[in-house]
Amino acid sequence: MGFQRIKDGNAGCICSTIWKRQTLNMNRAVAVVRLDTLPDDLTPLLMKVKKEAAFRCGYFPFFYGLGTQLVLIVNGLISQKPDVEHYVDKIDNQWSIIQSIFVVHLDLGLVAGARTWGQVFTGKYQKAILTALV
Repeated sequence: MGFQRIKDGNAGCICSTIWKRQTLNMNRAVAVVRLDTLPDDLTPLLMKVKKEAAFRCGYFPFFYGLGTQLVLIVNGLISQKPDVEHYVDKIDNQWSIIQSIFVVHLDLGLVAGARTWGQVFTGKYQKAILTALV
């Protein structure tokens, strides 16, 4: 699908892997974050992911935002199905946008997922991620 892996970040990076796809009119990323436990509030984590993805993908202001598809891989217990629907960005902030979130448990597989607007442009990437995870 034209994504290329970005060089791994330093020890302080939150994303274990990031892939990007940049064209003249599209700027997309797939970020993978490994967690021991899933936090109750994903907001602080998502802000770190947005900042790191934008920086590592070479985001340049004034052109177009970075649409990020996020895969959270959880090693520890997940007490209930996480509600990630309200964590995807509903509006384009022209910076770093979380367009989809997939929560994967190493033993259980895909646990939860949510997508936002822009399915015409990002739907095929989200479907490819979902197919790979299931």
